[in-house]
Parts: sequence; C-alpha cells; structure tokens
Amino acid sequence: MDAGESIYVINLGSLQDTSATRYIFGDNGGAGMLQNWVAQFLHKHKDYGDHADDLGAPGQYAEIHRKIGKLKRVLWDGKELKGEPAREVLLDLIGHCFLAMKHLDENNYGGKPTK
Repeated sequence: MDAGESIYVINLGSLQDTSATRYIFGDNGGAGMLQNWVAQFLHKHKDYGDHADDLGAPGQYAEIHRKIGKLKRVLWDGKELKGEPAREVLLDLIGHCFLAMKHLDENNYGGKPTK
C-alpha cells in the first residue's frame, strides 16, 4: 500500500440493523449484495485484464454514460432491456464507478498515468 492510502474497515456490529444494511452486507450466514457484487466484478473483470485501464478515466466515463442510458430506458421509460437485466447493469455501473475513482486517484485522464 502506498503512503497516504487508507484502508477502511467496516465494523458490521456497529451498523444499525436495518433491511438496507442486511441487504448490502448480509446477515447471519447469508451473502449480502456487496459480496455478490465482488464475485461478479472479479468474474467479469478477468475477461478484460489490463485493457480496462487503456482509456483511463474518460473510458470509464463512456462506460458509465452507456450504462446510465440503459438504466434510463428500463427505470424511467419502463422499457425492457434485451441484452442484460437491469440488476446486472447496476452492478456493472458500480464497478465502472470504482474503476473511475482508481483513475482519478492515479491522475489517469487519458490512458496513461500522469504521476
């Protein structure tokens, strides 16, 4: 880990027990949405390898923009998606947001880090 980086640890015992926290983090023995997202991200990301970094933050912006368009069609316009379910689009969107933050942290605005 580089100097200045932080690791945030969530003490699940300190979270208020609500349906939202159980959904995101899981409950006694059950996997939460966060664990499901990690599994999907790792599964899908291995197909891209280092190419997910080729276009830096602008590339992630394009992916986020494309996913938002899909979500608008299903969530706002009430249309059905043919290629992937809305749930998968939302999970992908979370991944692209994390990758965009990675590029911002690395000052990677065009595919090449400027650090």
